[in-house]
Amino acid sequence: MAGGNGVSASTVRRWVLETIALLAAKAPRLDRALAAITRSGGEVVLIDLTLVRTRRRTGKQNRRNYSGKHKAHGLLFLAITDERGNLLWISAAKPGRASDLTAARHNKICAKLRAAGLGAIGDLGFTALDDDPDNPVIITGKRRARKKPLRWRQRCCGSAAGPEVPGCLWATEVVEAHLAAQWMAHSPEMREVLGPPMVIIDVKAHEFGWLVVCQSQRYAETRDFRDLLIGHGPFLVDGLDGSLHMVHPQFGAEGNEWEDQYRAKVRSQVKPRELDVRIRELLQAGRRFEALRAARQAGEGFGPADAKRFVDAIGSEHEPPADLVARLPQPDREFRAVTTFSGPNPESANAAGNRAVTCGQPRA
Repeated sequence: MAGGNGVSASTVRRWVLETIALLAAKAPRLDRALAAITRSGGEVVLIDLTLVRTRRRTGKQNRRNYSGKHKAHGLLFLAITDERGNLLWISAAKPGRASDLTAARHNKICAKLRAAGLGAIGDLGFTALDDDPDNPVIITGKRRARKKPLRWRQRCCGSAAGPEVPGCLWATEVVEAHLAAQWMAHSPEMREVLGPPMVIIDVKAHEFGWLVVCQSQRYAETRDFRDLLIGHGPFLVDGLDGSLHMVHPQFGAEGNEWEDQYRAKVRSQVKPRELDVRIRELLQAGRRFEALRAARQAGEGFGPADAKRFVDAIGSEHEPPADLVARLPQPDREFRAVTTFSGPNPESANAAGNRAVTCGQPRA
């Protein structure tokens, strides 16, 4: 800048420092930034700490700027953004050795959030920041103990998940109760051989309810494919009646081959025969002769009178005669894609969705 504009380097440095001082003076204060969010109808902000790396200093100042978390020298800045990630406020620089909690407590984050009536979402570094558990304003995850994975319920409760979370947690309770009952049904010797019961590693929303994926506890800890359990598919918790089912591993959660069978066997939504659909389309198009020919070709030994009875029944929106249906080609025996473990659960998904405690939000 100095060489390109024909001025001395000291002058340019003075200009830069004056500009930085002006920007710092115009920066919004924390309480005013939070008040602006409240006025605009906001309810939650995002909080995080970032390290701006610097050169290593000499002498006694070296250790102050060294961050053991990032294994680098730098300065720490606490930033608050809106729910879309737009920067609202940034703190003054702190030495790199400071922790997330130290920086947040120095700026009195909790008190100012309560004064503004807002909540904040942060990472695990802010777990112990909230000083009032009866009126929490900081939403964080839950730390896992060493060699002990978190349950899915614990992983969801500390996250800002979607509106389906209460039902999702209810589904995990149904599956966890089933797994525990299965494990306890074995003798103590067999339980020692089998090891701990399976744990939930994923939950996905589905049009029928929730698909709950389970695996061995060792795989949940190591994520090593050699620890995978094979021979079982995902559990399905029905969102209407709370019944528990398991999808055969041959089909898996991603395919849709099992869904037609589930509709027919569990939901009693029988798929219409292709012949009926074809004849109905031909009748609607005024092609009755082709409809009669299609019936005669499909039915074994169908004569003209049989075809007429079959077509007339479909045309009048009635079920074709049973003696004629028995002479139609029967579908191959279906492989059982869904196994039912329990019937309707007294606490359905609708009841679970109406619970007072929702995840990712403070208690009312």
